[in-house]
Amino acid sequence: MAAYYAGQPKRNPNPASLGELPEAIVRLVELGDPNRNIPPCSACHRPGWGGPIETPILSEQGRDYLAQQLRMYASGERRNDVYARMRVIAAKLTPGEIDGLSRYYSAGFR
Repeated sequence: MAAYYAGQPKRNPNPASLGELPEAIVRLVELGDPNRNIPPCSACHRPGWGGPIETPILSEQGRDYLAQQLRMYASGERRNDVYARMRVIAAKLTPGEIDGLSRYYSAGFR
């Protein structure tokens, strides 16, 4: 199954599906937030950027799914992250940031 999905063509992101995406969300993806010790999402979740091997690519995941997983990491309900990386990061995100990040990645952006 993995080979099938890996062989599927990559789609081009549709910015129109994002509506108004705050610059702060793009900044979190690209630069993180050093003041809150949040690394850029793209450092691990962008193809070929050298994140840990267990790190998934988030582009084109379902919006509701991504938001739910981030909330579960933040609460500690989801615990399958090596060294608790995502639990620590997600706990620092606001509900608006979780929503914005899930919208960003579900639109197909990398």
